[in-house]
Amino acid sequence: PAGFTVRESALVGWAGLRGAIPIVLATFPVIEGVEHAGSFFNIVFFVVLTSTLIQGATFDPLARALGLTTSEPALSEPLHEVGMIRALGAEVLEFRVRDGDAIAGRLVNQLMLPRDALVSVIVRDDEALLPRGSTEIAARDRLHILVRESAHAEVEDLFERWHNGPIEQPEAQLPVLRGRPPIFSVKPWRTEQGDPAAPDDVEGISVVRVVRTRREQRGALLVLADGRMAVTGEGVVATGGAAQLLRYCRERIRRAKSEQARAWWQEVAGVVSQAGLR
Repeated sequence: PAGFTVRESALVGWAGLRGAIPIVLATFPVIEGVEHAGSFFNIVFFVVLTSTLIQGATFDPLARALGLTTSEPALSEPLHEVGMIRALGAEVLEFRVRDGDAIAGRLVNQLMLPRDALVSVIVRDDEALLPRGSTEIAARDRLHILVRESAHAEVEDLFERWHNGPIEQPEAQLPVLRGRPPIFSVKPWRTEQGDPAAPDDVEGISVVRVVRTRREQRGALLVLADGRMAVTGEGVVATGGAAQLLRYCRERIRRAKSEQARAWWQEVAGVVSQAGLR
C-alpha cells in the first residue's frame, strides 16, 4: 500500500483480518438448508480458528525478524499523572480565584511566580486555556501551577498575597556604597556555603535580596547587606560593585559555551547596568 515499505506491507498482510469473510460466506448454505451445510460450516470455522492461532503465535517473532518492533508505548503516558510528576521532583498546585481577589485582572506575567514554577493550565468555565504571559486572570478561574518541590513553600506563601494583596513585594532598601570602590573577587563556591541559588550569606555578608535565579542550573544574582552584588553559579561566586560585575558579565557572555549560559549572563548584565542597582 502507498506509504508503507515492503516489510511493513508484509507485516500488515500477515496481521490482517482473518476468517470474517469465510465464516460469513459459510453461513449462507446453512441459511438455505443445503445438504451437509453444517459440516461445511464446521470445517470453515476450524480452519479459521487454526489460522488465527498460528497468526497470533507467529506475529511477534515475524515483527522482530522484520525489524518493526519498538520499546516505545503505543500511547505516550500522560505527564500530568500525580505520581509521575512527584517522581520527577515536582507537583501541581491548584489556586481558585475568588471574587475580589487581588490576582483578578492581573496578567500571568505579573503573578511574581518564582522561576521554578509556572502556570500550566487555566480552567475557565469548564474550558482549559493554555496561558501566555499576556493572559488576564479572571475571577473564578482555576490556576494549575507546576512547581518544583524546592519552590513549594514560596508558592504557597504567594497564594496568600494573590488573595489579599499586595502581590508585589516591596523593594529592599539598598545601602549606599561610600568611600573606596568595593573589592571585586571571584572565588570557588564551596558545598558548605549551601544552595548557590538561595544562599543566606556570601562570605559572611547577609543576602538581602535574590534579584534573579538561574533556570537551567543552580545560580543567582544577589544583593548583599553591604551594598555589593554577587553572582553565583558554575561553581564560583563573583562579588563586587555593579560596574565591576557588569565587566565580569560581558566577559562571561563572550566565553559562554551554550545559548542558555549566554542568555543568563546577558540577563544579569541588563540588571546590574540599571542605575537603581548601582
